[in-house]
Amino acid sequence: MLAQRAEWHCHRGSFDAAWADLERAAVMARSQGSVETLAEVRLGMAEVARHRGELAVARGWCEEALRVCPRGWFGPEEVRSHIHVAVGRLELAGGDVAAARAVWGLVVESAAEWGNPMVLAKVAEAWAQSCLAEGDAAGAAELLGAARGLRGAVAPVDPDVLAAESAARGALGAEGFAAASARGAGFGRDGLLAALRG
Repeated sequence: MLAQRAEWHCHRGSFDAAWADLERAAVMARSQGSVETLAEVRLGMAEVARHRGELAVARGWCEEALRVCPRGWFGPEEVRSHIHVAVGRLELAGGDVAAARAVWGLVVESAAEWGNPMVLAKVAEAWAQSCLAEGDAAGAAELLGAARGLRGAVAPVDPDVLAAESAARGALGAEGFAAASARGAGFGRDGLLAALRG
């Protein structure tokens, strides 16, 4: 609960409040011996650091999150996928599109193996940012549309997603963005997997 509230604070730029929640969540996770929750908390700390522009600090927290996170069943594999999405975003922030996509490729395969559409949507949203970095606004809009198609009608609150949508819409215009997003929404799970693997 605290980690979720911290994410809410982080998305709204309330980084000090997010950090305070994460510190309390870390104490609780250690006291309960919940390494999966501790990994989620470390990921939250990485995300706060990334949004603050502290990329090296964020990378260190991602490494710690991966170190403590178990593997081999659905819940922990979802957490590991979220960590890898964050690592890829750090690579992208450093200007290395290929490295970002290599990390995100691990997430794509995990989402396919475990049948997790929310993880697939999350990595598609991140991948869209790399399309924008290469000047492919239409490709970004398609991936964002595909992700929204998997998520359903829930409006995004993640500032990374909102920024990607704004950039793609700005490049394509409202009608062009809507058309490309609609194409992506028609991909479905298999079509999105093919696009990301392609």
